[in-house]
Amino acid sequence: MADFFSGNQLFRTLAILLMVWSGPALAYTQMPFIEKTPPRIWEQTPFVIGENLYRAGFMRPKPHDTKAIVIEQYDPEKNVFWKVAELPWDLGLGCLLVDGNDVWVFGSTDWTAPDNEIRKQKIDPDKWTFSGDDSVVVQAPAGKSVFNCSVTKGPDKYVMVYETNEFKAFTGRFIQSTDLETWSPIGEPLRPEVYNACQTIKYVGDGWYMVTWLWFDGTRYMTNVGRTRDFVTVEGWQGNATYPATTQLLVPGKYEGINASDNDFVEWNGKVYGTYFTGDQGTWGVNSDWWYAGTLADLYHEMWP
Repeated sequence: MADFFSGNQLFRTLAILLMVWSGPALAYTQMPFIEKTPPRIWEQTPFVIGENLYRAGFMRPKPHDTKAIVIEQYDPEKNVFWKVAELPWDLGLGCLLVDGNDVWVFGSTDWTAPDNEIRKQKIDPDKWTFSGDDSVVVQAPAGKSVFNCSVTKGPDKYVMVYETNEFKAFTGRFIQSTDLETWSPIGEPLRPEVYNACQTIKYVGDGWYMVTWLWFDGTRYMTNVGRTRDFVTVEGWQGNATYPATTQLLVPGKYEGINASDNDFVEWNGKVYGTYFTGDQGTWGVNSDWWYAGTLADLYHEMWP
């Protein structure tokens, strides 16, 4: 009996008795009248219709399992985005293009498998519903996959940059169209010898297109910037008289893990609003945003005066 009630054995015995006496574990539930905002663990595209700023979030409840496009409208008085619509969607890694009265959404089919596609479909912004059938924009080469994409309208054509694993590392390819229906390759792959991902493209005037991409310095994932006119040569940021070449467009800051990826941005009301994704590139992530106090052209000329 002395051994039974001595030292650690006594503690274990009391713990067992406590569990027996306390009965089954209680099943706690949340109060049903509390509505949580879903965690924004998804890619986003900001866009403008008329005088209003919006952003589209391409919801991913689980990795590679997008279920909806969440549309939010900015309220400048309260400095908050309010959800205005949710569209069921089977694609992911999306982007959105506003062209006059037309709104187009682009996204990838299952990017965890080879031979997937980038598809597009029109959205009716008055009803926030899809309009018409979707269609294929990019078919991945045999055994390869396509991922993120971004589309911009230039003076004489639309241009898409999309992410692919065709080369040694993730890289970008450019395609062009005059009608958003028929697409053809343009230029050369974007730096296929080194990792670059999550590319974004914007037309900034005078024939120049600004391109941003995610790169890895061995420790952190940062968003860099370049420019091109012909899509053959992309002039990477090399610094200027004001900012050294080590100044990146986005660098993960305090509390942001190692990642500042999936950058996208739009001009609105004389300013530029951008969104990006941060985390550890593996187990956690969160959306964040940024502002620039000037136009898109002003932002471009900060780097290339």
